Amino acid sequence: MTPIEQTLQRYTEAEQRIAANLLELDNDPTYQLLRASSLQGVTLKRLGPSFAQGPTLWRWQRALSQVLTEVRKLLADEGWGSAKRNAQAAQLLRGPSVVVSVASAQGSAQSSDLLGGPVAPVEHRVTIEALIAEMRKLYEPISNGLAEVESRWRDLLPRLDAADATLKRCTDEFDSLGISDTNVRQLIQLVAATRADLSTDPLGVSLQVGADIERQVSAQASRVSDLRGGHDSLDEDFSKAENLLTDLRLTRARAAAAFSEASHKISSPGDLARVPSTEAIDGQRGLAPRLDRIRDDDGTANWQHRRTQLDAWLATATKMLAQLERAESRNRDGLDRREDLRGLLASYQAKAQALGIADEPTFGDLTDEARNELFTSPTDLAAAGALVAKVGTKLRDYQQ
Repeated sequence: MTPIEQTLQRYTEAEQRIAANLLELDNDPTYQLLRASSLQGVTLKRLGPSFAQGPTLWRWQRALSQVLTEVRKLLADEGWGSAKRNAQAAQLLRGPSVVVSVASAQGSAQSSDLLGGPVAPVEHRVTIEALIAEMRKLYEPISNGLAEVESRWRDLLPRLDAADATLKRCTDEFDSLGISDTNVRQLIQLVAATRADLSTDPLGVSLQVGADIERQVSAQASRVSDLRGGHDSLDEDFSKAENLLTDLRLTRARAAAAFSEASHKISSPGDLARVPSTEAIDGQRGLAPRLDRIRDDDGTANWQHRRTQLDAWLATATKMLAQLERAESRNRDGLDRREDLRGLLASYQAKAQALGIADEPTFGDLTDEARNELFTSPTDLAAAGALVAKVGTKLRDYQQ
């Protein structure tokens, strides 16, 4: 293959590649959508001038094809002498043989020729190599811009679709719960505005917008879930409240009984806890009537008010139950200590019986004294504890 034929082959391959790229560009859905849109902002500034060069690229491609077709015909013409034919072909392939033109500065789309800035309609002749280089400079910004736009759409549009679906569900849930929520409406407007911006100025939309929208939508979805759970659990929580009332009554009664018993049956019972009267639970202003009023405030329209009141009631009742449980435990400390000493004395007596010393006078007197202290009121726990300890010591002395 001669050098002329090698050059022609290289330019033919470039011609085919350029034609394929331009055809693919014209059929590209993103390119078609953007050309049909009224581009604005960052996208207009970055891609507008490049997109305006689309027709220019096609004109230059046709001009390139014309010159290469002329070279092919020339080389195929047997009527020419070989040297003259090759020289003419070389001139076409290497010299300024391609005629290009540019639009007028006053035209609908200003553009630059291969030599400089905006000019009046004029034709220039350039080399094939210069033309290919210039076409590459015009095509690459379009190709790169389309890739960046597609990346934005690929990342953000699915997020917006998901946000729309979630926000619709949130809206339906709010409607069913009788709630008018401005936050969801504002988010719906934000998603719609972002979608519109992606149509006219995709490069002006930050990728962070998608993450921000997802975060806000997720927060609203969680809020809806909490509200739905609060609404649906009302009846169950009223049942829990009734059970809590029962626990309050029982615990208060036990704490009060322990206070009374310890006061009478234990000398120096320590710091006993005062127990509120039944009025705190069942009195006119007590917890039970308050619960009845919350339950009677029925209706879907005010369920949130009932939910808030019931939650406050449950918090108060739970706190009171914890206080009563602590009071019962404190009031039973002395009584439980007495029961422990009684049990310990009984175990000592059982061992003594097994050893056959239960009726031994010294041991029997000591156990009687301890028993008397533990089973008569009020019990002196310190004295009773000392006596039981003596019984244990005495028992060990017999065993040795």
